[in-house]
Amino acid sequence: MAGKKEKGKKPKKNVFTVLPSGIATRTNKSRRMATLDFLDLDYDNNPNVVGSYALDEKMLKDLAEVIKKLLNELNIK
Repeated sequence: MAGKKEKGKKPKKNVFTVLPSGIATRTNKSRRMATLDFLDLDYDNNPNVVGSYALDEKMLKDLAEVIKKLLNELNIK
């Protein structure tokens, strides 16, 4: 989210949860952006993109902070 969510207010979820088998990344240095592709395997073990998200510099920093907090919470080093 680009902005902060309101305390106590949950965002509406309108998509199902996917457990991807991998993540691919691409960068666009001139635009200071990255793209995350979430991959899943079909029955023949061929990867398919099930979600693709372009993130600007602020979103990448926010994502890094959230991941750091999650790793600490789960005691993963």
